[in-house]
Amino acid sequence: NPNRRASAFGLSFWQSLLAAVAGVASFALVGITSMAGKRGRTTTLTLSRICFGKRGNIAPTAFCWINLMGWEAVNLVTGTLTLAALFAAMGLAESHWITALSLLLFGGLTVVVSLLGQNTVLMMQKWITRTFGVMTLIVVLYLMANANWQVIMALPSGDWLTGFLPAVSVIAAGTGISWAIAGADYSRDQSEKSRPGTIFSSVVVGASLPLILLMFAGILLTAQIPDLASTENPIAAIGKLLPAWMAIPYLAAAVAGIVTIAVLSISSA
Repeated sequence: NPNRRASAFGLSFWQSLLAAVAGVASFALVGITSMAGKRGRTTTLTLSRICFGKRGNIAPTAFCWINLMGWEAVNLVTGTLTLAALFAAMGLAESHWITALSLLLFGGLTVVVSLLGQNTVLMMQKWITRTFGVMTLIVVLYLMANANWQVIMALPSGDWLTGFLPAVSVIAAGTGISWAIAGADYSRDQSEKSRPGTIFSSVVVGASLPLILLMFAGILLTAQIPDLASTENPIAAIGKLLPAWMAIPYLAAAVAGIVTIAVLSISSA
C-alpha cells in the first residue's frame, strides 16, 4: 500500500532521513562534555561538582542516575529480544521460556563482563564495534538491494509542524541529549596528546554516522514490515527478513555489542 508511512510520525522517505540527520546533530552536546573528560580525567557527574558544589550536585546526579538506569533497562530489554531472535534464527521455536532464558543469559553476561575491568571492556568494545559496524553495513546493503523502492519513494509527506518537528525532538532526546550526561565518562581514558577538537569531531561523527545508517535501515524496513513498531519482538521480525547465514552472525554480534553498552551504562550510573 503506497499510503503506508515511513515512520510513526507519518513522514515521507526524505523527511525521515532529514529528521534523522537533524536529531543526531544533538551529539554535539556529547562532544562538548567529552572534551571536559579529557581535561579532568574523570566522569561528567564528578566534574559537575565544580559547577554545582558537592551538595548542589545531588539533584543533577539523581536525575542523571535515573536516566542512565532507564537506558540500562532499555539495553537489557533490547539485548534479551536480540538473543531471543538469535535463538529463533537458529531454529528454536519462539516461546515465553526462550524469552525468559534469554533474559537470564543476557543479564548474566552483563554481570560477568562488568567484573572484567574497565580496560578489558574498552578493548572488547573496540573490536565488537568494528565487527558489528561492518556487518551492519552489509545488512543495510542487502536491505537496499531487496527493498521495494517504488513503494518507499511513493510515501506521502507528513506535516512539518506536527510530524517532522516531534520526530526530530524524539530522536534528539533519545540520542545526544540523553548521553550528554556521560560524555566525559568515555573520554577520560583518552591520550594526553588527543586534541579537544579531534575528540569533539570524533564523538559527533562517530555517533552520528552509525545512527543515521541504522535509521535508514529502519525506514527501509517499515515499508516491508508496516507494523514493525508494534510487534512483540521487532528484532526477531527483522531477522526473519535476512537469510540464516546473515542473520545468525549479525544477531550474535549485536548481542555482544549490547552487552558492552550495558556494562558501560552501569559504570556511568
